[in-house]
Amino acid sequence: MRHLIFCLVLVFGSASPVMAWTQYNDGGTHDVTTTIADDVWVDWDSPGMGTTVNVLSGGNITGQFQLFNDNETTIDGGTIGGEIRTYDNTQFTMNSGTTNSQSLFYDDTQVTINGGVTFRIHTYNDVQVTVNNGSLGGLDAHDNSQVTVTGGSSEKLEAQNNSYILFEGGITNGIQGLSTSRITMSGGTGIYLHASYSSQITMTGGTINDFLRAKTNGRINWSGGDVGGELILYDSGTINILGSDFAVDGVPTSDPITSLLGNDYTLEPSRRLTGTLQNGGTLDNIFRIGDAASIIFNGAVAPPPIPSIPEPHSILTLCIGVFVLCLRRNFNFGG
Repeated sequence: MRHLIFCLVLVFGSASPVMAWTQYNDGGTHDVTTTIADDVWVDWDSPGMGTTVNVLSGGNITGQFQLFNDNETTIDGGTIGGEIRTYDNTQFTMNSGTTNSQSLFYDDTQVTINGGVTFRIHTYNDVQVTVNNGSLGGLDAHDNSQVTVTGGSSEKLEAQNNSYILFEGGITNGIQGLSTSRITMSGGTGIYLHASYSSQITMTGGTINDFLRAKTNGRINWSGGDVGGELILYDSGTINILGSDFAVDGVPTSDPITSLLGNDYTLEPSRRLTGTLQNGGTLDNIFRIGDAASIIFNGAVAPPPIPSIPEPHSILTLCIGVFVLCLRRNFNFGG
């Protein structure tokens, strides 16, 4: 069923372009295969409708694309020119096609990226994102969002405000943790890892071609994977290395390593740290430590965050089901 539910056209003089606002909010399925030169809103102020929109090959939405209230939207070969904004448990899937502006996902949105070219993603308020393939122009995860990356390529990935990124595969320019966020890297390839402002990064596998950096109470736990460049620490940053047979410039050590001069790390001499990582890999890296930062060995590693609990309407559905089951059982015993 395809219906154009609402179209408001405002004309600002004969020389001005036509500006319009299109709504889909009927609970039906709508395939976009031509150009819509409007802002498009789906299920705005229409909770429970569950409208589905598919932007297919040839489809082009030139304005903002805003999605509300449990709707399902798939981009499968089309183009979105304006910002994408989603709210209220929307399910958004990108299989192919292109987004030319940033995407802002809010309020328990579930996002799956399987392909295509996505400009940039920002998440807020318990959003869940899975990136399996495609090209991503970067991602900023905020406010308890959870992101899993298994493939594809991306610009910088950043987590903050208690968000969590699990990087299992793919290629990225860099991964950065801020403000009490958590990141785990178990595979894939990146240019750098950067932990700052009380964030924590755990590296168990994969490859970092350049550097590990820890600053301002940021912490990196390193037990496996390859790092091709140096270790940089300053402003109370910590790198916790799990393994054995550690030595600094050939001298065995198990004690914390700190700054030699207590200065900015750029003024410190470079030293070499060798050893064996917990997964059996070889540790052989130049490092520089400034200020009150330190490298420690075999410190505790906090477990990764527990996955998000189901959204409220799922919990309510579960409770109703249990209640009905109990009533049936009581009725049967009573009969």
